Amino acid sequence: MTPSELVSAVRSLGCQLLVRGGELRIRRPNPAPPELPGLLELIRQDREGVKAVLDGPICIKCHVPVPPDDIFCRGCFARTRIGQARGAR
Repeated sequence: MTPSELVSAVRSLGCQLLVRGGELRIRRPNPAPPELPGLLELIRQDREGVKAVLDGPICIKCHVPVPPDDIFCRGCFARTRIGQARGAR
């Protein structure tokens, strides 16, 4: 899994990932989903990559990490395009 995919997967489980003072902080939901420990271990293994993703740009609609120079993730971009196509009729 890429760092961006890890961030998205952990956020989809209800966790908050933050970088404060150069340290990665994780706020877990209560109760924690059973798949969370495995994902957190992957994050620990690639801590610097995850921190880089969190410090990078995020989608303006859903707030998931996006590549540099993008403002929408793929899903939000596709939904926006579909909505524009429907409105053009």
